[in-house]
Amino acid sequence: MRRLSLLLFCFSFAPQSSIGQEPPKPGAVSGRVVHGLTGEPVRKAIVTLTMQRTTVEGMTGSDGTFRIAQVQPGEYRMTATRTGFLRGTYPAAVKVEAGQTMSGIEIRMNPQSVVAGKVVDEDGDPVERAFVSLVPSRGASARRGPMLGGATNDLGEFRLSGVAPGRYYVVARREGTFVAPGSTQEFGYPPTYYPSARDESSAAPVAVSAGQDATGLTIPLRRTTMQRIRGRVEGMAKTSGREGYQVMVAPRRPGMLQGGRGGFAGGGGRVRPDGAFETAGMPPGSYTLQVIQFAQGPPVVVGRTNVEVGDAPVENIVLYAGAPLEVTGQIRTDATSSIDLGKVRVALTGPGMGMGQAAVKPDGSFVIRRVGRELFPISVTAPQGTYVKSITVAGQDVLLTGLDLTAADAVAPMEIVLGTKPAAVNGQVKEAAAGVVWLAGPNRNARLTAAIDAQGRFSLGGLAPGEYRAVALETAEMVGEMDEENQRKVQGKFEKVKVAEGENVTVTLTLVTQKELESGNSL
Repeated sequence: MRRLSLLLFCFSFAPQSSIGQEPPKPGAVSGRVVHGLTGEPVRKAIVTLTMQRTTVEGMTGSDGTFRIAQVQPGEYRMTATRTGFLRGTYPAAVKVEAGQTMSGIEIRMNPQSVVAGKVVDEDGDPVERAFVSLVPSRGASARRGPMLGGATNDLGEFRLSGVAPGRYYVVARREGTFVAPGSTQEFGYPPTYYPSARDESSAAPVAVSAGQDATGLTIPLRRTTMQRIRGRVEGMAKTSGREGYQVMVAPRRPGMLQGGRGGFAGGGGRVRPDGAFETAGMPPGSYTLQVIQFAQGPPVVVGRTNVEVGDAPVENIVLYAGAPLEVTGQIRTDATSSIDLGKVRVALTGPGMGMGQAAVKPDGSFVIRRVGRELFPISVTAPQGTYVKSITVAGQDVLLTGLDLTAADAVAPMEIVLGTKPAAVNGQVKEAAAGVVWLAGPNRNARLTAAIDAQGRFSLGGLAPGEYRAVALETAEMVGEMDEENQRKVQGKFEKVKVAEGENVTVTLTLVTQKELESGNSL
């Protein structure tokens, strides 16, 4: 009797959610994976559904079809991977309903390409352990993720696989400096662009087509005299212990690689407690020296100056280290609205250091702390039913130009105005059942895309008024290939769209396929 009472007591305090409620029935997803150029089935491809921390996988059969069961209801991102192919991405979210099967999904995978060749020195001898990287040509969208690169073998050979279609600069570098016998002068091998150039302006980009390899490249490194840069940093914060600073060097010549472009990694060195610094291995050229503060938070640029390196060491450079900057601001709407401004996201973006994201308060005020002295594009995620109308600092609109803090000692308050009458572009893509529509507008930092559904329809809202160009592409990956040259190639498939505030415009587009893009013919 006592045991029965205990069981009844425990049952009476069981969570209510576990009584009388059944968990939602899992659903399923089925479809097929096909070759992006030929339409043939791709077997043994791994298909992955991802929703936050949930991942479900399946594999295609010999006919390219797949079925993933026991999928919990929700909205998933779907991708496919296989050796020899680039990652394929389904262009729309996959919505799985309880107990239902979502079928008819098709993922297109393009074959990978390979770039291969060798690196030699000034005598034509192979260079082992040289690092070779691919740099997308300027104007290409930065969608390719991590930069491709690798070291040469003992024969000076390199082979870079998993290359997406596009135009690339191939650049090789050899780390370290050397001193010839009987000499005190250092020499080294600065980055060289294929075929034999110091910078992008005189280099020849390599065009890579889907599934087509670019091989037989030879990159000759040139022996060059190297110099040192010496100086001191003033104004360092005493509380940092002065061990938290470093001087970094980046090329300043137009077309040379900057941070994040993959070729010249730059020099630099830690600042000593007395403020002195020295950096070695610098070939002649124009450079920017940056003071990076590492103490008290993430690394941030707190000072900079320009230097010229010639045929002698550069001495007595003085750099001033200021405190990290703080950006304050206010968000408002252009009309009375009940929009929750606390859901707006404001961030300073870019490839450098000292980026940050603001936590916006319900009244629209925000603060971004520990900001570096760099040029930042501004990213604003506007709530549904609004668009970013203007971003001003000290009376200047910085929406398109970005926030230039390279020489700032302080930052005036930022004002962000959200328009409450956004425009929209929707329409139909002829003979299409998948893909994406890309809208190119005045703001190059904005990636405006919409998925094409199974009926060939698309819709893209939240737009600022202005002039755009719309094009329909077979895969989402093709957006990243739309550099200036490819845009000219498919200019006949672009449709000009002009929208006024609150206007809804309808257009009809013709799909551009990967095969057409790689054909070399203008469309």
